[in-house]
Amino acid sequence: MKTNPYTLHASRKIIVSGATGFVGQHLVPLLLDNNFYVIATARDLKKAAIFDWYRDVQFVSVDFHKDQKQLQAIQSAGLIHLAWQVLPNYTSLFHYEENLPINY
Repeated sequence: MKTNPYTLHASRKIIVSGATGFVGQHLVPLLLDNNFYVIATARDLKKAAIFDWYRDVQFVSVDFHKDQKQLQAIQSAGLIHLAWQVLPNYTSLFHYEENLPINY
């Protein structure tokens, strides 16, 4: 990690859920390049470890559908929530019946 999260102004700390997804994998390096302290979350640790940015973030492996644990986030950190399952099937009721309540 590049910086200590407790010495940064609150607006420079950000949590990115779905960090290894289509958007997240490109957003994380952009945030790092702009001096944000990034806490990246995704389901697959092995997938996350292949990205160049992996060593520069605090990574938390979590599957919101299986792990009902609360993330202990740094107070006043921002959140960009990109984790969403089964995206290619846009018309599925799964998004409203299961995904939405879990992600909320």
